[in-house]
Amino acid sequence: MPDWFMANKLAVAKEVLDLYTRNSREALPPDRMKSLEIGAGWDLLLPLAMRGCGAEEIHCIDIFPHLDTRRIADAIALLRKLDPEGCASRLPEWTEPADGGLGDHLKSGYGIRYAAPCDARRTGFEESSFDLFLSYHVMEHIPPHDLREIHRESFRLLKPGAVAIHYVDLQDHWAYATPRRSVHGFLANGPISWKCLNPPLHYQNRLRSKEHVESLASVGFEIVVRNETPATEEQLAALRQPGAVHSEIQSKVSLEELGVTYLVVVARKPG
Repeated sequence: MPDWFMANKLAVAKEVLDLYTRNSREALPPDRMKSLEIGAGWDLLLPLAMRGCGAEEIHCIDIFPHLDTRRIADAIALLRKLDPEGCASRLPEWTEPADGGLGDHLKSGYGIRYAAPCDARRTGFEESSFDLFLSYHVMEHIPPHDLREIHRESFRLLKPGAVAIHYVDLQDHWAYATPRRSVHGFLANGPISWKCLNPPLHYQNRLRSKEHVESLASVGFEIVVRNETPATEEQLAALRQPGAVHSEIQSKVSLEELGVTYLVVVARKPG
């Protein structure tokens, strides 16, 4: 992982804590806050960065147990290097856990409670027990019918006045590996062709920003922050071309709403 990648993750962690502090009705200091991140991945980048910024109790769940101790060790080393005054003091150097003791090692040394496999639609956690519910580049990979259930579960888990924060990449992820493909390329595919291009291993739901926000609101959340990255004029011109957007998708939202490439949304549980 290059330094710039970890520096970005550290910046996101600071932004998450700032968004939480400014938008939760009874925000607690990071060392008293209890958070839950879904889709923790292989290296616990974001929770480790949050820990380095002062967060104390971070629960992480995933549908599969992906953790890779080498990548965790690399992440900790880079965070300590980038933030010698903060992360270096809160993230001890990585040592290999005893056999079968990874969960206890993460909990005691880094304040991270990890559970996988765990279904984000039905976590089994106690109602109204979390101050923050978080996802980073996860919501675009979940089928719409499951998203509603995850939002409903997050609403159940959060304390009244607490917040859910989601970072959603709305771009065609195939464009990252195919320079000739537009970041809106997947909007041109009809249901049959997209089914062939959208395997379960790398699923993308193609929902637009408006639809993600509406899904959160439909289970009772109030939207308090909605930061969107709009399409450029060049991208909008490309979307206006015949065949750039399939008719089934075009009928749902406006051209400008189709073009949004990134969403940061903060949703608060009333109370």
